[in-house]
Parts: sequence; structure tokens; C-alpha cells
Amino acid sequence: MENIDSQLGILIQTSGIFIALIFVIASFRLQSLRELMVGHGQAVLLQHDLYDTYRIYIQKWEPDYKRPEKKSSAEKPSALMERLRGSISLKEIFGIEEVLLKLTIGETLKFPNPGKTGLYRSTLPLFLRAKNWQTFIKIVTSIIIAIFSFAIFYALIAKGWIANDLIFNTYLVIGGVTLSVLFVGLIFFTYVGQESYKRKYVRNLKKEYPGIKKVYKREILINRLMENILSRIRKLTCRKRTK
Repeated sequence: MENIDSQLGILIQTSGIFIALIFVIASFRLQSLRELMVGHGQAVLLQHDLYDTYRIYIQKWEPDYKRPEKKSSAEKPSALMERLRGSISLKEIFGIEEVLLKLTIGETLKFPNPGKTGLYRSTLPLFLRAKNWQTFIKIVTSIIIAIFSFAIFYALIAKGWIANDLIFNTYLVIGGVTLSVLFVGLIFFTYVGQESYKRKYVRNLKKEYPGIKKVYKREILINRLMENILSRIRKLTCRKRTK
């Protein structure tokens, strides 16, 4: 009996340690991915400020847009790019995605068959890749934390801790585990303020321009993994044939 109690005690301790460790590692990785996505927005904004690279794409949304010759010019800067600048300052991911999406739509309308570079083939897919990895990490982290939380709950029941004071201990453990799991879900999957508004706006843009959905489907994590696996299989088969 003492051996079982000690094993259950180890289960509780290791589960608590793993919950803390996984949460810290996931938070660090999520932050680095967020900075990467903000960096994509900064790169696009820099190209615009230096070379006016996206002028013809901006004109899809702002037909009267002309690049001001001087900073003191009376001509207004692009409202779209100013929104991008604001979203970068706030590190607001959906705001950055909105502008990248609009520029990509402008590119596809101007050039229906884009090459291997540009917004459609490079910038937006790389942004979405980072975003999808972020979502994947959130889901997996939530599942792992939920499993370890219920492991602690099971260990406490098995040790008879709840039976010592049935009402108080039962509500305390069930409430604690439930609130912990819900809190992790709230941290990872809720959006507030501008995030919520921009998220809905991006969804509506994708519905309005169905052609852009191909980029999103291609960059779904499972599709990317399958594509990588198939490409490696093709390379191996080609090597065998050459030999």
C-alpha cells in the first residue's frame, strides 16, 4: 500500500512539473512565432516605404492612391499601409494578416498566374505557415495540460484524499482541474478587442474571394506534412532509378 501511495505521489509531482514545463516552453515558442509573423508585416511595410513595391495592389482598394513625393506632401499616405503600421506597433496578428491578404488579392487580380515569388507564392504562405504552427502548438499544449491535470485528479482519488473530507475535497479538486483547463483554453483561444473584429473581417475576405482559399488550404499543417513526405518519397524513388 505504501508503495502504491509513493507511486501516486510521484505521478502527482511529475504531472505538475510537466504542466509547468510544457506551458513555459509553449509560451516561449508562441512568442517567437508571433514575432516572426510581425516580422513579415515589417518586411512588407519596409518594401512599401522604400520602393513603393505594392502600389498597383494598393490601388485595388484605394483607386486614387499615389505615392507622396515628399513626407511633407499634401497627398495622403496609403490608409491600408498605415493600418499595417498600426497593427505592427500593436503586434496584432489578424490586422497584419488583413493587409497581407488584401495585397495578395490585388496581386492575383493583376497577375492571375503568379510566379514562384511574390505575395501569393511566398509572403502570405510563409505568414500562414507560422500562424498554423502557432495554432497547432496551442491545441497540443492544451491537450497535454488537460491529460496531466486529470492524471493529478485520478491520483488524488486513488490515494483516498477526496474520501477524507468528501464534500470539500471533491469540489476543490474538480473545481481546480476544471478551472485550470478552462483557463488554458481562454489564454490560447480567445480574442479581444481589435483581434476579434479583424478575425471576422479576414474570414469575410476569404469568403468574398474564393481563389485565395487555395493558399490557406495548401498551408494547412497536415497538408504541408503530407506534401513534404510525398516529396521525400519522390526524391528517394528518383535516386533509386538513377542508380
